[in-house]
Order: sequence, then C-alpha cells, then structure tokens
Amino acid sequence: MQVRYRVALSDFIALNLYLNKKSGVGRSRYLIAWLGLPLLCSAGAVRALQLDREGPAFFMVGVAVLWLIVTPYGYRDALARNVRTFVKKLGGRGIIGERALVFTEELLVAISETFRTEVRWENVQGVEVVGEHTYIFIAGISAVILPRCGFDSDEEYEAARDFALRKAGDRQRD
Repeated sequence: MQVRYRVALSDFIALNLYLNKKSGVGRSRYLIAWLGLPLLCSAGAVRALQLDREGPAFFMVGVAVLWLIVTPYGYRDALARNVRTFVKKLGGRGIIGERALVFTEELLVAISETFRTEVRWENVQGVEVVGEHTYIFIAGISAVILPRCGFDSDEEYEAARDFALRKAGDRQRD
C-alpha cells in the first residue's frame, strides 16, 4: 500500500508536545519551571517575616501564587513557540511538507523532499494513536507523523493507521 499526505507545522508541534509530555525529562523540566520560583519566593517570604518585613513577604507570596496559576498555561505555549523557531531556522524542508509512505509486509518506507527512510517492521519501536495523529516511532524519538487532516480522506488515513497498528501488533506477538 502507498499513501501520500502532508505534514503541517502544527503536526510537528503536536508530536514534540506529546514527546515532552510523555518523557520523564519533560515532566521534570515542567515541575522545575512550575515550582522553582514559588519555592524560592516562599523561602524569601519566610526570611522577610523573620526580619519583620511583612510587605516584601506578602509580595513574594503573591508572586509565587501568580506563578503557580499562570505557568501551566504558558509552558505549553512556550514549548510550541520553541519548536516553531527551530523549524523556521531550518527552513522546514524535510520536517513539514509532502510525504509518501510505502507499506509492505516487511518494510515501512517514508519519503519526503529531503529524505528516504526504510525500516523493517521488526525494528519499529511502536505505533501510538494520539487524538488526530498516529505516530510510528522508528528510533527513539524519531517518528513518522500521520496527521488525519493531511490525508485526502479519512478512509485513506484510517487504512494507513490500521496497517501500522496491525504491523506493530504483529511485531509484539513475535
């Protein structure tokens, strides 16, 4: 089976946000970004109270509370902005654009304007369906992105997704 589709910048961003959320490192970085400043502000507030400086103590507590509320909303946007900047610096070629996939019983072949990747199904790390995307992980964090909206029809997307899921399931049973 062969399919053609398009990967948009939003699809590449979705993959990176998913990988960040899924990885232990991503969660750790998020917790540090979310809790680091409030912990420092709390320690500063305690010290300010020890010195009978209530004004600065209340200010630091206010900053800590505001940070705890705002950071969960801004963190994801900041990550997406970083991915956009990364793609813009590279010009997008090979990251976004037209793709062709060739599925055989033995191989997955992914073709873009800048690369051609062949991987045997037994070497595929996994296939995950996340919302309107299917990710075929070929090595570590390297993945073939199948975005539903990038295909000409839902049927074509579903056929590609189902083939990949079947082959990944076959691999797990071996």
